Amino acid sequence: MAYFMAMGGVDETQTTQAVECQSESRGGHYVTQGGAVGGSESADGSTGVCAQRMERELSAGWPGQLSGWRIGQGEGIGSREHVAESQGGVPGHGQRPAVRKDRSPGGRRPFALEAIDVLSETCSISTKRRYGWSRVCHVWGIARSTVYDWQQRRRAAGHAVKPRGRRPLVSDEALVVAIREVLAGASSVSFSGEGYRKVWARLRHRGVRADKERIRRLMGHHQLLAPVRGGRPNGPRVHDGSIIPMAPNLMWGTDATATWTLKQGQVTVFAVLEHFTGECLGIHAAKYGSRHEALEPIRQAVKRVFGVYEAKVASGVLVRHDHGSQYVSHDFQAELAFLGLESSPSFVRSPEGNGVSERFFRTLKEQLLWLRDYDDEEDLRAALSEFRDRYNANWILQRHAYRTPQQVRQEWNQKAKMAS
Repeated sequence: MAYFMAMGGVDETQTTQAVECQSESRGGHYVTQGGAVGGSESADGSTGVCAQRMERELSAGWPGQLSGWRIGQGEGIGSREHVAESQGGVPGHGQRPAVRKDRSPGGRRPFALEAIDVLSETCSISTKRRYGWSRVCHVWGIARSTVYDWQQRRRAAGHAVKPRGRRPLVSDEALVVAIREVLAGASSVSFSGEGYRKVWARLRHRGVRADKERIRRLMGHHQLLAPVRGGRPNGPRVHDGSIIPMAPNLMWGTDATATWTLKQGQVTVFAVLEHFTGECLGIHAAKYGSRHEALEPIRQAVKRVFGVYEAKVASGVLVRHDHGSQYVSHDFQAELAFLGLESSPSFVRSPEGNGVSERFFRTLKEQLLWLRDYDDEEDLRAALSEFRDRYNANWILQRHAYRTPQQVRQEWNQKAKMAS
């Protein structure tokens, strides 16, 4: 009970008297547990007179007594209303607790569950009767269900405690097994390093329905989450808009990266992405990343989408690129004008302006370029062509409700055919 003696000047006798007074006023009867704990019997031996006298004293509201913060309505000095007014509060705040320091910085609540357990087993200094859970919880305004649940969990210390609430349809053990199956799926369908969102989507495709945050928790507990590289702030963004169009064949994006081969050293990789569907329309690798090599994925994209390669065949399509020497060259810009493509350069030092291509190259490096070695550019071209088909058919995008680029293209073509 030393815990209560440090709380606002309230000692053990005052705490037990408050519970005792309510016990006598209610006429409750509890089983006698023997002598009083931490106190002594009244001098006159009359428990009823002692309880009535204590109730009158508490109702009068002595300064520093329990009536200033105990549950119930009181008036006069020491009551809640008086404390609120004296501390600068607003009159009429009868249900507001007194303005006092209820806990130390970082400390626990003044009415800890352990303290309730101790006081419930304490006997009254006058009635020699145990206070009990019900009366202590009522005086301190704490739900008995909270105390009972805490007591049950304390008894189950050292054992696995089942979480409260509705039981899920799939247990955690079975869900972890399903997650591992998704992560270790066939290489033609699955991709390495996928996060919990895509694992959640692939489980739904298999008919396993579970909460997304639950999957994240289980993957983190079993160390299955993909590593995340922390970034650093680079100041205000120059590009603050959206580069996702409302339909296909409105904006393409192109960019270049580099990788290493065993025989030829560094090789440049070029690619063209469809901004709406997320498809990889063209991809190419060359030892020397010149302006002519940068046009090869553009030619692949035009033939793939429009079927022919002729003048003005791709009119109305924007091509988003950066300010690399290949893309700002006269030959590259002249070829775009011949095909009817319109150049759309991104902002300087703003990779977000060409974010679709940048994100594709990150996936390309994590799923292909960094996983194996390549002899020369021919070996790399074959691997890039195979990856392009696998990416379009199996890579799922969150902005398309976890559908693949190929599925988005097919659904759009069906809607256009029905509309025509």
